[in-house]
Amino acid sequence: MNFTTLGLASLATLLLAAPAQAQNTQRCHQGAPKVIKLPRQADIRVTEQTCVIRFPVGTDRTKYKAWVYTTWRPASGGTIRPKLFEDYDVQARLELNQRGPDRVLGKRTCKLASIINGRASGTHTCQTDVEGNFGTAGGFTGDGTVVYDVDGDGKGNRRWQLHGSPRA
Repeated sequence: MNFTTLGLASLATLLLAAPAQAQNTQRCHQGAPKVIKLPRQADIRVTEQTCVIRFPVGTDRTKYKAWVYTTWRPASGGTIRPKLFEDYDVQARLELNQRGPDRVLGKRTCKLASIINGRASGTHTCQTDVEGNFGTAGGFTGDGTVVYDVDGDGKGNRRWQLHGSPRA
């Protein structure tokens, strides 16, 4: 047996003997674009995507994180003035989605009005902390809510309940 054969045999033994690591699992729901009417200027098209990711920790434990990915751009031609929103708050939630009402395990609210007001188009991710040291049963989802107030329309805050992600 030469050195090359010995090296390949040793590598094969290591690869076969190494325990398989479970992969991270990500599930997302891409929401339909929403066109928000803006007074005296071009409307804005916003899309919200809810996601959850599962991080295996060994063979019998998992951790999870959820997020909402926001994208925006002008809905058509026209100018966008500097102030579109008084408020644009995105809440990302990690939920345990089993029998009965969803149980919120983690949440974060991101205030995006100044970010959206500062750019005609862009993206932002609002994410929860990594949560838990759970078993492997699953049933965790990413969900979210947007509360926004269009500058100058006189209608106050509006609530947009997002569609949650598939279970991870």
